[in-house]
Amino acid sequence: MHTAHKPAPQSGFSLTELSVVVAILGILALIGVPKFQTVVEGSKAQEAFIYLAHIQGAQERYNARSGVYAKKISDLDIEIDFPKHFRMGTLTSFNWETQWQLRIFRSGPSGGSGGYSVCFNQDGYSPVRSSIPADYAPGRRGGHLTPGNTVPPSPKPSGRIHWSKDTPMDYDEYVDRIFDANTLDYKKGKDQMLDTMLWLGHIIDQIFERDTRTQDEWTEDFFDLDRDEYKAGDDYWLDVVLRWHYNNMKYTYKW
Repeated sequence: MHTAHKPAPQSGFSLTELSVVVAILGILALIGVPKFQTVVEGSKAQEAFIYLAHIQGAQERYNARSGVYAKKISDLDIEIDFPKHFRMGTLTSFNWETQWQLRIFRSGPSGGSGGYSVCFNQDGYSPVRSSIPADYAPGRRGGHLTPGNTVPPSPKPSGRIHWSKDTPMDYDEYVDRIFDANTLDYKKGKDQMLDTMLWLGHIIDQIFERDTRTQDEWTEDFFDLDRDEYKAGDDYWLDVVLRWHYNNMKYTYKW
């Protein structure tokens, strides 16, 4: 006579238990993935800061030897790999004896942050010339510009270079207005005198400073210059071009 065996209890998870586990994993993913992306992107951004800090040190050594800052990276006494997640900008200046600027731009996927930029000058990291989000910047000192593939110096036009006969001003006020303006204020072809002034400024820098920037790059850098960064007498030819433009405006609009 065979004795009937009771079926052994089956091991495993119930549907309810599996649902709870899946829900917990989902919550952890929602919390962890953005944090992980921030850490990864921050490490990539750190490459830019390390590279530009080396450029700054090399520029100071170059200036100590020659009395001016280098206009080309190849003139500096360093050999350092360029960050692979960024694309190079251009060394620029309105007075190579006292200042320089280099901005580099994030390329490729960037954790959903857009094509942000990191800028250094003679004083080091320049937040007002950068658009890097605070999460990726050392000390969370994020950039003041707007991230994106193109980086305007202001999120909207300021209207500072809308001239007319009803806007009379003296020269100092004119300088304040033009350097408080931004690239969104300027539209090529709208103001022929302003177009001519920007063209003259570019041509003069090409001739006397061996400047390799395009006209569009020169114009963007011009409107990136803050009012407190422009000092009369630092750049003779820039002073001449501004004074020429102001006098033409004064004559045209009978200020």
